[in-house]
Amino acid sequence: MALASRVLASGPGWRVQDVVCTSGPHDPPFEERHDGVCIAAVTGGTFRYRSSLGSAVFAPGALLLGNDCHCFECSHEHGVGDRCLSFRLAPEFLETVVSGVPGARRASFSVPRLPPRDRLLPAIAAAEAARDDGDAGAFEELPVPFPEHSMRAKPVRPRRVCAMNGGSARRCVTSRRALMGHCRSRNWHRLPR
Repeated sequence: MALASRVLASGPGWRVQDVVCTSGPHDPPFEERHDGVCIAAVTGGTFRYRSSLGSAVFAPGALLLGNDCHCFECSHEHGVGDRCLSFRLAPEFLETVVSGVPGARRASFSVPRLPPRDRLLPAIAAAEAARDDGDAGAFEELPVPFPEHSMRAKPVRPRRVCAMNGGSARRCVTSRRALMGHCRSRNWHRLPR
């Protein structure tokens, strides 16, 4: 498994990392551990994430949610590699943010994923643009919207999960990649500042 990570910006109680993984279907997953609360915006590729919160498949636009000190593993059954913008937050920093979010009662997650949502896309696009432009200063305003959206959202575990066979999963991933390529060709992933 090849994993590269670089810090893009940091401040008291938070840091933003660009995480690039080049693993594929033949690479075995291994256990890792979150060092801080993790909210990672997927910006490229697909992968499966397993943690004590459950298992989920991720594609661009989704948010990975991980609690401090929780173990997890990622696998790439449907393709090679992924890229994420990982916001790592000290539990105390998140507590401060949660105290200002109406309706939020706790500073931990109960599900591993938030699917792509319209209200999150502008923040993800701004973070991706800051990463691509090398604008570390732009991240100073970004760490707060991600936890706020994550805590405000009321993710619900599905009552019934429909299992996909390998062919259906590959078609879903292929369709998602084609759609993302079409959006990028029209510069829809770049929003004005």
